[in-house]
Amino acid sequence: MDAPDRTAPRDRPERRAWLRSRTLSLPGYTVHVLHAGTTGAGTVDCYRLAGGAVFTAVTALGSGLDARVVAAAVRTHLRAGARAVERVVSAPEVGDLDTAAAVSAFTHLAQDFDYPDTVVSLLHGALDPPTGTIDYVHADHGPAVLVHPDGTLAPLPATRPPLGPVPGPWAVQRTALVPGARLLACSDALLPLLGADDRGAGVAFLATHPHPQRWATALLTARERTRVHDDLVALAVHRHR
Repeated sequence: MDAPDRTAPRDRPERRAWLRSRTLSLPGYTVHVLHAGTTGAGTVDCYRLAGGAVFTAVTALGSGLDARVVAAAVRTHLRAGARAVERVVSAPEVGDLDTAAAVSAFTHLAQDFDYPDTVVSLLHGALDPPTGTIDYVHADHGPAVLVHPDGTLAPLPATRPPLGPVPGPWAVQRTALVPGARLLACSDALLPLLGADDRGAGVAFLATHPHPQRWATALLTARERTRVHDDLVALAVHRHR
């Protein structure tokens, strides 16, 4: 019997895609994150914090460091930082906690990005359920849109360049979900699957497919058909009516 081939290239066309997803339910809200891919260069996370919820979508690109290691490091630092701040701050607000944790995490991760070809795009936010407010940082991660209950779209532009050799301020933005509204976001890996080259097409797709799990079936099929092998990461935050 032939021995298994352990030296085959990572990006061989026949490599099968896999899907990982997680759903977090809070009174009046659902947070759903998913990661579909073959390279492991993306990651997602969602968890409870100070009575609210935090969500993260990360995509790493580059040759300076293994993209999988960088993506995992960002996710781990953000979660660990939030937990550490939560323990020492009395009566914390989820948005304040998450902002402090994010700034600390990005500062300590700066050493990982001394390589000119390594960058990380991300969307990281914190939901405060009583008010529906979401504090977020959007580091050029891809299409993101707030869909109002009447179907009106409010795209969320990037607030800074990807984390990497190009410096930029970590500006925290705020938006809000009213009952029936939802926040949808996906990495730029969505665009070639749609045969598009601008994020407007991605925003339109997200708005007409409100649940990430439903994206997955269509997108994984398209992924095999188009031979696009970039990791796809996506998230949805829905406030119920």
